[in-house]
Amino acid sequence: MLKRQEKWLLAAAIVAFPLQAFAQPMWGPPMGDSSLRILSDPAYLPFAGQIVGYSVYRYHQQSGDVFDTTTGAPDYSFHTITNELVQTFQYGLTDDLAFDASIGYDPTQKRNEVFPDGSVDVLQSNGFTDPTFGVTWRALDEAHAPLNLDFSASYQPDVFNSKSSSPTEDGTIARGGQSAHFGGAVSEVMPQFTVQGFADANYFGGSSTDNLINDTVIKHDSYWNYDLGLATQTRIIDQFSINAGVSHTFNPNFNVLNITNGNASISAPGDVTTLNAGLNYHIIPNTFVVGVTYAYNMHDASQNTYLAEATADTTTRNNHENVYGVRLDYQL
Repeated sequence: MLKRQEKWLLAAAIVAFPLQAFAQPMWGPPMGDSSLRILSDPAYLPFAGQIVGYSVYRYHQQSGDVFDTTTGAPDYSFHTITNELVQTFQYGLTDDLAFDASIGYDPTQKRNEVFPDGSVDVLQSNGFTDPTFGVTWRALDEAHAPLNLDFSASYQPDVFNSKSSSPTEDGTIARGGQSAHFGGAVSEVMPQFTVQGFADANYFGGSSTDNLINDTVIKHDSYWNYDLGLATQTRIIDQFSINAGVSHTFNPNFNVLNITNGNASISAPGDVTTLNAGLNYHIIPNTFVVGVTYAYNMHDASQNTYLAEATADTTTRNNHENVYGVRLDYQL
């Protein structure tokens, strides 16, 4: 796994090109309102009465190694392949207030756990994520102010059961608890370049998961995590643009309890740094856009510590993920 210093060098590299573009004298005559809202742009928000759809497919490849924390001996390595579909619709109630709803579906998620003796456990999951309902308010609009200032919030109810898979029975995708998101973003849209900084606070309510391997129920306590990030878009020509960005998620420790047998543990999931990039092409200008995306997720070392059974403690290292995607953005 990349060291922390290498992560930030790579993060700097991925945004270097658009930031060089930002340094050029691109400011032109004042733009109209419509030219400040570009479909596929990080700062995009629909106008009043507009309905926008986002259809996304992502292919995830994740790998990592799990070790015995006490002895340092390898427990197993894992390789996970996930196919993810997400559909989102957004409606502009006013020029500065939009509502959205989305839901995801994973037709297949396959996790191979390879043990030191060469044996392999194959664990499969599928199903829907819990739906998400959100709102975005543009408190300052660049058409009438120096920049855009957006506030957003969303809620994800606990709709679908959470089941962790076993070698003989498929699991589900939902997390087994409700969650909420609160965020703020500052952006500036220029003729050839957009830059946006954002910060999020995410609440994950207590959740319950049926562990199909040993027929127990696992309960996770509620917790908050926080995101900081930068997103950019460089418009090469009117129809073609490049997105690039970096974000970091700060993950806290939280308590876990097996309510069937009483075993308690502390999960320390570690922080995550994400680098992302995308290419966009406007087939119909500002109406129908096709894009391809890529993200690289770098997970810090994580640890599970069992309060009454230290020999069961595990540490996960070398955890990284490549995410390839295709998306369609369209106005209805």
